[in-house]
Amino acid sequence: MNRTTVALIRGAAAHGNVNRLIDGLGRGFAACGTGTLDVDPADRRSLAALQNGLASGAVDLVVAMNVGLDALHLNRAWLNEAALFLYMLDHPAVVAPALNRLVPAMTSPVASFPTETQVGFARHVLPADLTVRWLPHAADLRPVRPWDRKDIPLLFVGNAGDGRLPEAIRDGWRRHGQRLADTLNRVADACLADPVTSPDVAALRVLAAQGEIHPVELCLTIAEVDRYVRERLRHQALQRLADVEGLHVFGAGWQALAANNGKACWHGPVDAGALPALLDRARIVLNLVPAYYDSHERLFDAAAAGAVPMTPATAFAEHIFGSAAVTFTSVETIAETAQSAIADPEDMASRGENARAVVAGEHTWAQRARTILDWMADRGAVRTDGGAPSG
Repeated sequence: MNRTTVALIRGAAAHGNVNRLIDGLGRGFAACGTGTLDVDPADRRSLAALQNGLASGAVDLVVAMNVGLDALHLNRAWLNEAALFLYMLDHPAVVAPALNRLVPAMTSPVASFPTETQVGFARHVLPADLTVRWLPHAADLRPVRPWDRKDIPLLFVGNAGDGRLPEAIRDGWRRHGQRLADTLNRVADACLADPVTSPDVAALRVLAAQGEIHPVELCLTIAEVDRYVRERLRHQALQRLADVEGLHVFGAGWQALAANNGKACWHGPVDAGALPALLDRARIVLNLVPAYYDSHERLFDAAAAGAVPMTPATAFAEHIFGSAAVTFTSVETIAETAQSAIADPEDMASRGENARAVVAGEHTWAQRARTILDWMADRGAVRTDGGAPSG
């Protein structure tokens, strides 16, 4: 019997980051003894190869990670009976429009989201018959640079959204009309008052108190508030860190902060392809996300590179990594925490080793690929003759 072959759907995404993660998942399938077929939905020959592979039985499973969903829907006439796994990285509120078009056209798709709370929320906005699972992010394990050769004490890689200051984002909510703007402000205030309260939880409460919950309004509220809260946290954190010597910031949209000088080094935009080399050079990597973000790729990327993730405390990070592998902080104390961490390289080196061991133990792309194959095999969608995963 031929080994299982998985088609990986490609697509356009900002700065190439999603395709970087797809590359990692592809290597994970290879480590499981599973062949892969890269599919570019914009290329007719590539789509034809997928169609022929499905028709002949050479392709067993189609996997889409966040991108290419509309292309799958456009080709539903010959894709509808394919085994389809949707590895979603964004909140269900963000991908609901695409999934609500695609899922009813497919025979029996499975979707995953990176946090358990998102899996629960998916029931509010996605088709009830869609199988939804929890599957966090992961990372590649590669040889790491010796600690004494890591020359970036503290690294942040990320963009300032669309370049607007956070309060300008909030001011822009007036374009939605007074009623929805009031809703957005109430939800944002709830999230800011309690950092572990996610926009989906706050939005459900606020909208329920106002009357009937409309899925489209619910999704828009969550997406808008999440963007604002994330940008606000990043700006506040980097403002406080601007005078920390050893901080290197890579990303677009930080010109206003960089103009204030300080001791940090501001490097401008960077493509996702440069990320592995930057992480390899870093001792500490900032994961600047709100406390309701249980899973984020930067946690795993940093840990796999032997660097110490520095992050707001989240239930997921505390449970999976713990304080021996991660340095927890808050926006209010981040400058002091960073300076203390930079000044104690021996402790950071130990934490970096611990963080890498956590990823090696349960959070490599090979382990994620094996999980997907096992789930789909249980549904009779793929063969089970692939090799065992390797780290």
